[in-house]
Amino acid sequence: MSAAKRHDYFAPDTFGRAVQDHLGDDVMLRLRKALGGTDLRVPVRDAVLLNDHPLVQAIGRDDALRLIEIFGGEMVYVPLLRNDNAYLAAVNAGLSNPEIARRLGVSVRHVRRVLARNGKQNPSQQHRTICALRPGAAARHPLVAAE
Repeated sequence: MSAAKRHDYFAPDTFGRAVQDHLGDDVMLRLRKALGGTDLRVPVRDAVLLNDHPLVQAIGRDDALRLIEIFGGEMVYVPLLRNDNAYLAAVNAGLSNPEIARRLGVSVRHVRRVLARNGKQNPSQQHRTICALRPGAAARHPLVAAE
């Protein structure tokens, strides 16, 4: 599968990359939607894969069996699904970056990175401007005049 068709990028030698390479991006996407952000012990045998098992419910019995062949007995972390839509919706609602960060439980820097990744800049942010002092204004400015 080409990298352009992938939903998300995972570094080599990671659980996410192995699932994408062996089972496909759609399986990794379904796994992340259902179990993202959790540690998961992959069963050793297929005998425990009943219909109510979280793996079967997330990706189906056939793909769960293939996952057992690769990761049987291992504890793996299923990465969270990146949800950039929440950030973009908050910007469209007129929230500032600090408000978005508080609401989503992330840092302001992370909010800026997500928006930049999507080619968006928050219009409700007040940007700092560097102003040149007019000639003679430095003498009247208390901070500059004290130096």
